[in-house]
Amino acid sequence: PMYDFFEISNEMLCVANRDGYLVRVNSAWTRALGWSAAELTSRPFLDFVHPDDVEATVLEAAKLHQGDGYEAVGFENRYRCRDGGYRWLSWHTRLFPETSELVATARDITEQKLAADALSFSEQRFRTLADHAPVSIFLADLQGRNTFVNRRWCEISGLTPEQTAGYGWKAA
Repeated sequence: PMYDFFEISNEMLCVANRDGYLVRVNSAWTRALGWSAAELTSRPFLDFVHPDDVEATVLEAAKLHQGDGYEAVGFENRYRCRDGGYRWLSWHTRLFPETSELVATARDITEQKLAADALSFSEQRFRTLADHAPVSIFLADLQGRNTFVNRRWCEISGLTPEQTAGYGWKAA
């Protein structure tokens, strides 16, 4: 039997022409974004790109079309879903000069982006609270090296955070 690996892939696979249209997408696109293959291939792919990401996407496509072997690896942008929301995609794309087509794989990284944003917010909140605490606070790694000191700790010790990095407490 002949298998169509393009269709059974969990990755979002596509081919785009020089005119800016997706000419082939696999079913992973429909699962991720909700659009049918016919809808995705009926208008320029930039119509699906988040307005804030259009400029970067155009620049990336231009680099690919220069034909000097450039590959887009890890390029990220947001694509509009059928329900009006957006999903973050991470791309690996290259140009096939014989056909002037872009062949790409995209991975939905929305959940990772949301988790990273939540972690960043939580870390910023901790640093703000710790820095305004009236007591000295420090964090150390398992080797006893300082990884964080707050402003009050620096006032008491007379050292800057940079001066204390890598130094700290060791258990006897």
